[in-house]
Amino acid sequence: MEEGTVRNQFELHLVNKNPSEMTLTIRVDSPVPAQVVVPQAEVKLASLESFRVPLFITVQRERVTAPFVFTVEVKDSASGEVKKMEARFLGPTGR
Repeated sequence: MEEGTVRNQFELHLVNKNPSEMTLTIRVDSPVPAQVVVPQAEVKLASLESFRVPLFITVQRERVTAPFVFTVEVKDSASGEVKKMEARFLGPTGR
């Protein structure tokens, strides 16, 4: 918590199990208004390469009335395939 906001940090672990290079685009969808920072929203991975991407989500304190689930989408730009993962944003719920 800082200056009326609550921030959670997450780490997304990407792995290319394909035989060729791929470019992945990361997008976050939150059910409440949030500031989302993905320092590297596009990642190129060689075959069998992995990479960890930090995600920072900041929400105004008054918007955090209970834990909520947000969605992280990772899209393969070559195939158009999208993988979706859910994560839980936690914060204080008492006022």
